[in-house]
Amino acid sequence: MRYEEALDQFANALEVRDITELTRARAHQGVGACCRHLDRWTEAISHLEQACALFAVQKQHYRYILTLHNIGVLWLDKLQFEKAQELFEEVQSFYLNHKMYLNHAELCEEFARIAFYKRNYTLCNEWCNRGIDLLNGQNGPLAGRLFIWKSWCSHVTQYTDTATDAWRVAKCLLGSQLKKTIETFDPNMTEETKEMFYKQI
Repeated sequence: MRYEEALDQFANALEVRDITELTRARAHQGVGACCRHLDRWTEAISHLEQACALFAVQKQHYRYILTLHNIGVLWLDKLQFEKAQELFEEVQSFYLNHKMYLNHAELCEEFARIAFYKRNYTLCNEWCNRGIDLLNGQNGPLAGRLFIWKSWCSHVTQYTDTATDAWRVAKCLLGSQLKKTIETFDPNMTEETKEMFYKQI
């Protein structure tokens, strides 16, 4: 299903008066997620914050944390490092306490993004390695994304051989999804950088 179609369905659900508050929260969550992918940032964060508030009232802490994670991602999209970092640290604590390894690996990518944006490429690489370790051979697409970050770090720091090695692993893990992954990889990736990666596919 396309994001536009999914957005319409979630928005329609919000128009129903007699839905439960939990269903309403999940509809707001869905609208927020779709809006982020459609580059409608203001709507995305508004709906996710409403979802977060409703999940908190309903004592749905698991869903609250996942939504908080997504709000942090939105702030990071706008390069609001401190706001994103604060949310991510709360989320990370929950993931650690509940041994949510996949979610924690996804969060490692966001910490890697922060480090990359701040030009701390060593720390970015460390976060990528931590995420890869948490995956423990599972979830090839996410591991592939982390190897793209590693390749990008090495390219920026002019470690050509290391960049090439990381890129080869990413290609192997992502396969036919590689080009699509690059297209949607990071909202702050320049077209020039995308072209650099496209040439290596």
